[in-house]
Amino acid sequence: MSGCSGNCGKCDGGCGHANAAPVVRPVGSVDLLPFVNTRNVECYNESVQHTKEAVLNNSATFVESDCGTQLLLHVPFTQHVRLTGLALKASETDAGACPKEVCLFLERPGLSLADALDAKPTQCFTLDNSAATEEKELSLRPTLYQNVSCLSILVKSNYGSATTRLCHIDMSGVPRAGLNMSEFKRVG
Repeated sequence: MSGCSGNCGKCDGGCGHANAAPVVRPVGSVDLLPFVNTRNVECYNESVQHTKEAVLNNSATFVESDCGTQLLLHVPFTQHVRLTGLALKASETDAGACPKEVCLFLERPGLSLADALDAKPTQCFTLDNSAATEEKELSLRPTLYQNVSCLSILVKSNYGSATTRLCHIDMSGVPRAGLNMSEFKRVG
């Protein structure tokens, strides 16, 4: 598979935007991006040039770690969701920068990168470096992700590059009716 030529008007040719296959979602699931509280998404150890907005807006660029291979992304939702699918896509231009060890944490929005490296995750995955050329669906244990208001994604290591690159995160699921967390005001 070759990368985008950069002529699509949406990317710099590094993420394979033109080759993106349509996302197949589990029956009854929807894209959860409209339910992400984008103003409150945080990413620790992101470079100044390549920030978290890339993976959330499907802009066909990438988020890149600043120093070292670790990245920690906190994704809060505007309401509780049942997460049924999570897929990651890395950069085609540097297979060594593809995430290798990925851990997920639930309901830990204040978790620092240092604490995340030592904390017990909800679930961990070891990806092969084919995520550099195709989106890799993570095998979520369904019972763990029934009522999620914040998902934290920790990339612990990659396949040998000095930094890690992540082009796209796709989240599928079902929004839970009821509470809209973005309507609450912080007290104190």
